[in-house]
Amino acid sequence: MSVWLRLPGDVAAVEMDGVVYVARIPAGPIQVLQGSAGLIWREAHQGDRRGVVERVADRIGADPDIVRADVEEFVELLLAQGLLVEERRE
Repeated sequence: MSVWLRLPGDVAAVEMDGVVYVARIPAGPIQVLQGSAGLIWREAHQGDRRGVVERVADRIGADPDIVRADVEEFVELLLAQGLLVEERRE
């Protein structure tokens, strides 16, 4: 079984010019994710949660061990804010 990350039903996200705008609807606030935050957001939706660090590291040409703590901390923050939820898949 793997764990994937996805948007919950009360979250909307729009990407324009490489910047991600994400908010819980209707209350907000709008979060602006750009640079590494936007990259982590995009990669969080591309496969199982275990692979997020490797996908981000691959995109920026870095060693996964160097970015692991920051990527995992940001994913945890998104989960805590309710902007992402975990979904178990077989």
